[in-house]
Amino acid sequence: ADRIDLLEDARFSDPEARLENGIELVGTLRQTFASRPVAEWRVIFQEHGIPATIVAEMEDLANDPQLRLNSIVAPPTDPAVAAGLVINHPLNIDGLPRRGAWHAPDVGEQTDEILAEMGFAPDEVSALRGRGVAG
Repeated sequence: ADRIDLLEDARFSDPEARLENGIELVGTLRQTFASRPVAEWRVIFQEHGIPATIVAEMEDLANDPQLRLNSIVAPPTDPAVAAGLVINHPLNIDGLPRRGAWHAPDVGEQTDEILAEMGFAPDEVSALRGRGVAG
């Protein structure tokens, strides 16, 4: 599967030629990469100092060591979430603890808390609900 011949092929000899013959080059490279398993290509690329990684499939993500190490995928902290792993909150701010993966609130689930934080008394919240303003 060594393709040294591509280096000497006039169709791919410089950037302009590669651009002009790009569709053919991509097809040739796809066939070449399909000729060996991914694990072999990883070794070859590492041996030659070529930084490369595979494009993960969705089902591969749960076991991706980098995603786990950086807590991008994590077990949910909310027992109501039935999934084994979820995508964690996207922000990681140094010095602030992460809350963990939690379900999205239902419509109106946090209305009382939010309005109380804004200074509304319970009777005012009830009045708003009575007028159809708060859910």
